[in-house]
Amino acid sequence: MAFQELHENDLQPQRDFFLNMLRTMGDVFWIFDVRSDRYLEISGRVREMTGWEPEAFVEEPGLWNRLVAEGEKRTRFLEGVVSEERETLEYELVDAHGRCRRVRDRVGRWRSPNGGEWLVGISDDVSREASAWWELDLMREVVTQVEEAILVTDADLDAPGGPRILYVNPAFTRMTGYSREEVIGRTPKILQGPGTDPEVLRELKTELRLGREFSAEALNYRKDGTSYMVGWSITPVRDRDGEIRHFASIQRDVTVERELRDMERRDQRLACLGNLAGGIAHDLNNILSPILLGAGLLPGADTEEQRVALSDSLSRSATRGQDVVGKLLAFARGGEKEKTPMRTTPILEEVYKISEETFPRNVELSLQTEPDLPTVKAAESDLQQVLLNLAINARDSLPDGGRIEFRASRRCLTRAESRDRGGEEGGDFVCLQVQDNGAGIPNAILDRVFDPFFTTKNPGEGTGLGLSSALGIVKDHGGFIQVRSREGEGACFSVYLPVCGEGEPLQEETSSSSYAKGRGETILVVDDEPAITGMTCRMLEVQGYRTHGITESTEALKFFRASPGGIDAVITDLMMPGLNGMEFVEEIRRLSPHLPVLVMTGYMDREMHDRAKALGVATVLEKPVKLANLMEETRRMLAG
Repeated sequence: MAFQELHENDLQPQRDFFLNMLRTMGDVFWIFDVRSDRYLEISGRVREMTGWEPEAFVEEPGLWNRLVAEGEKRTRFLEGVVSEERETLEYELVDAHGRCRRVRDRVGRWRSPNGGEWLVGISDDVSREASAWWELDLMREVVTQVEEAILVTDADLDAPGGPRILYVNPAFTRMTGYSREEVIGRTPKILQGPGTDPEVLRELKTELRLGREFSAEALNYRKDGTSYMVGWSITPVRDRDGEIRHFASIQRDVTVERELRDMERRDQRLACLGNLAGGIAHDLNNILSPILLGAGLLPGADTEEQRVALSDSLSRSATRGQDVVGKLLAFARGGEKEKTPMRTTPILEEVYKISEETFPRNVELSLQTEPDLPTVKAAESDLQQVLLNLAINARDSLPDGGRIEFRASRRCLTRAESRDRGGEEGGDFVCLQVQDNGAGIPNAILDRVFDPFFTTKNPGEGTGLGLSSALGIVKDHGGFIQVRSREGEGACFSVYLPVCGEGEPLQEETSSSSYAKGRGETILVVDDEPAITGMTCRMLEVQGYRTHGITESTEALKFFRASPGGIDAVITDLMMPGLNGMEFVEEIRRLSPHLPVLVMTGYMDREMHDRAKALGVATVLEKPVKLANLMEETRRMLAG
């Protein structure tokens, strides 16, 4: 008995030391006596981890091992394998409530001078940590295996070239041809090239600086120099304090998708052209009638007043014809079109007029527009295509006749109102609506009407691309489409386009008396149409210029080579047999690099326009050309 008391007295200072440590620890702290095979101490935190009181483990040493999940190993700590170095083990433990926890033991063997042998351990509940690591491993696997390219940068938008790349996944290296080592530390500028739209990059930087997400499409370049269209979405990544620390981008090669979308738009335009044909034919016949009648009456006009009236009538009719052909060409060209500030009311009126001429007579049409609507930035032919498509869909929903209403109004939407209608941001919008009183759209398919290739029409009656193309065009204009419908009560499609500001006032046509006169300059006029060459020369001569009119481009080039110093400017057509207009201008440039050149043409696509600009062409006028425009541009060209 005395020996036992002495042994306990020797151990008491050491136990007091451990107990003091025990009270300061946040985890479960315990001391296990190897020789007596029992717990000497175990901290109160054990009840939070296991649901059992500390006394239960002191009274029943095997309790802890029974809580260890089946298949897990913990008894090795109690089997004498723990060295004097610290050992660590993780295992699953089932608490008194049946909940599974992940526990980590850190145990060391301690020997006292009098021969005592203890295991001193700390047990942590690492369930959350294990879950976090599991989620991290899962996320790593997902990011590694997804098909979309993922790129993460720092947040330094003002660094040369942009933020530095910190991470890319394997899909990024497959898409771009760059290895991970080649891009880490560099900037996304390595993916940009001559075809990358700088406006998109400026908008991207502005939005990210404001801390907003940004999505767009742009032309990028692979390591081998080949280009591809990428669609990306960039999201600011914030820390706990809300500070932006990184930018994460998900990127996808949308080259094929973009080409298919362009093909869909072209196919849709071709389908709409069939509906346009009747209206265009009607308009052109109405335009040609007063021209033919006026031309017949002009020789017999007895007074100056009659001649002026007939001349004005001919001019107005020709201008109307020019507008019709211009719209038709713009509609049929396709591809990327320049967006300019414009008013939407004339476009809606044009679609209403086409519908009036081509739709069945049992379909009643009405048009309501608010006065002085603001301008939107748009491509006219694109908007015409959208509205005509909506009108045709409304007509198809009225096989037995009915009513279609066209409306245009101004709307100011809050952000919540905009999102409720399918948009993103609030603001001022022009709302263009096409509403019918047909059968309506069943609620079950209302959310699918904009899906590509989805259609309720019979085979051969439609591709299901119309509304999909319309939505793509409107989104490209920064807007959105809302559809409201009830089965049996018709449908209303509302196109919302963001306002870009008040339109510029229309310029009044310059009167003939205010033309800037020529000063005897010599102008070479080249056009394969003799009537156009002769008329252009006569108009220029009346205004004080001297002219040489030639109808063959090769002869014109010979003439110019013979006397290059005697020509002050050239006015030429583009579409000519033999040496075409662009080749003619190139030869002129070799002989006289700085000679002013003006082009008149009945048709010019974007590629031809860019080529003409590169050759230093001063101005391009589309035929038919008004006298005022020709005189103004000629004077401006000669003035440098």
